[in-house]
Amino acid sequence: MKPTEPILLSRRETAKLLNISERSLVNYESQGLFRPIRLGRQVMHRRQDIDASLEKLAAVAKA
Repeated sequence: MKPTEPILLSRRETAKLLNISERSLVNYESQGLFRPIRLGRQVMHRRQDIDASLEKLAAVAKA
């Protein structure tokens, strides 16, 4: 993560970053792959959590 990148991403920004639909992201959240943060009505994701989840998925895929 670069210092200029935001720490929190909206659901839309997260889906765009992962190149998936927002609905797929919601499904992944319900499966526990990504843990959202709720700030009032907004649903956000920590960039470091996204990176950690992707690393875990890559490790599982290699095994």
